[in-house]
Amino acid sequence: MRSKTLEYLNFFEKTLNLPGIAWWLIDYREDDSCFYCNQNMCDFFYLDSDLEKHSISETCPIAGDYNKQVQEADELIANQIISEYTQMLDGKADAYNNRFPFFCIKTQKTHYFSSRAKVLEKDKNGKPEIIYGIIEDISAEMEKTKLLEKLSERDPLTELYNRLSLDKFLYHNVQRFKRQQPPFSVLFIDIDDFKEINDTFGHQVGDQVLQDSAKVILSTIREVDIAGRWGGEEFMVICEETNREQARELATRLHNSIKENNIAKVFDITISIGCSEFLEDDTLPGFIHRVDKAMYQSKTSGKNQTTIF
Repeated sequence: MRSKTLEYLNFFEKTLNLPGIAWWLIDYREDDSCFYCNQNMCDFFYLDSDLEKHSISETCPIAGDYNKQVQEADELIANQIISEYTQMLDGKADAYNNRFPFFCIKTQKTHYFSSRAKVLEKDKNGKPEIIYGIIEDISAEMEKTKLLEKLSERDPLTELYNRLSLDKFLYHNVQRFKRQQPPFSVLFIDIDDFKEINDTFGHQVGDQVLQDSAKVILSTIREVDIAGRWGGEEFMVICEETNREQARELATRLHNSIKENNIAKVFDITISIGCSEFLEDDTLPGFIHRVDKAMYQSKTSGKNQTTIF
């Protein structure tokens, strides 16, 4: 081991051996195939802590075979961190700072890490001789972020998408239609006589009806469909790659599913549906108004039916 490498390792041992902090060091002048690291690095990636050095090609999560486990979680990020690492080796960058997911084969779980690296020493040609990096486990932080994202985009009662999320999906489909013109349709679903349910049986029963209806809707629609709670007792299903006749078939299945599941047990639940396909001359507000109008037509025509405009 070179004296310079030993100097850095001793310094890192004294200053960076902190809970949740992993560090590594590569001396390219001494051995460009291996890296030194601390115990936390071994614990994070299940490396053999009895070894003085570890193989880059076999165990490095950034540049070695372990990168496949980053790819398993997110191929785009895996390619990105390899690119950043390569730029540093080529002398085109002195540092990088990123985050990456890592699918652990042993635990069968995806963990999340932040990763920073910096060139400590360069040769006369500007290529790195010594590089060190710090890796921190941010899995708990990422789980909190995911939870907050879910809370911001989901309706808390039914756990379907909320109105804001539906607006985003609608906008996305309209923009996609303008570029490529794939068909898409929308269903507005309203639970019939919901006010009477609340008034007769109470809001707790009403909430249960909403939750159970949401589950039936979610189990009936296809994987490509997007279901959400528009507001009150109204639900929306955005049907991508779907024309009006295909949407009509889905509406029929929804009517049957609601009936077969006997949601409320002591009384019959029915739904009224409005349906329409987005057309070339449509605007989003005009389209939503048409679907809403179709649903209102179903309500005023006797309920428990689908109207297509």
